[in-house]
Amino acid sequence: MNFGDFTKSYHIVDYEHYHDGDVIFNEGTPGDWIYVVVAGVVEIFKEIRGKKIVVDNLKEGDLFGEVGFIDKNPRSAGARAVGDTTVGLFDKDYLTQEYNKLPNNFRVIFDAMARRLRKMTNVATNLAGSQSQSAGPHPVELNFSTVEDFFKAYSSKIGGGGFFLPPDQLFSTPLDVALRFNLPGQKAPINARGRLSRQTADAEKGLGLQLTGLNPKDKERLVAFLKKSR
Repeated sequence: MNFGDFTKSYHIVDYEHYHDGDVIFNEGTPGDWIYVVVAGVVEIFKEIRGKKIVVDNLKEGDLFGEVGFIDKNPRSAGARAVGDTTVGLFDKDYLTQEYNKLPNNFRVIFDAMARRLRKMTNVATNLAGSQSQSAGPHPVELNFSTVEDFFKAYSSKIGGGGFFLPPDQLFSTPLDVALRFNLPGQKAPINARGRLSRQTADAEKGLGLQLTGLNPKDKERLVAFLKKSR
């Protein structure tokens, strides 16, 4: 990774390096800095009634921490590293100078956008938290059109077998799910139990859903499909 490119194009004054699970900042702390993901993945999360809700997974070039910088309020969510991660810190003085050059009406607009983003994040995470408290496992359905689509999502590294879910979905983790998925070319779907959790391996693919329960016949079907299709 050429850190010099980020330094020049983003006005970066320093770099911070984190290992998997390290907290970059917590919700409610002062929001003085804006960050950019230089390498690795950064997980944005909130804690709702003791449950961690994943808001987003950020990749190289993505910015975070901008809401607190704009409205000067405490962080609306926390951030932590997924795998070995490097982030760059924007030059705070430079950004402040440039921001203060904006006409007052533009700054009013940015402040309004920051407040709305805080509100939307709180509403979405509270909804996800409420859903996770409901009785029974959370339903998840996966549809695969081709064998290639199936193997893009399936991984034997997730607790012996499971799927990666797109990272743009809000889920509390960990979370028990009732999974329904198809094997390409076969009409009858498979119903299984699963457990959703944050994964460190191949984290850029999304959240890992481990298969925790299959009836014997469906397990035989899945094993036969994997042997035949690989």
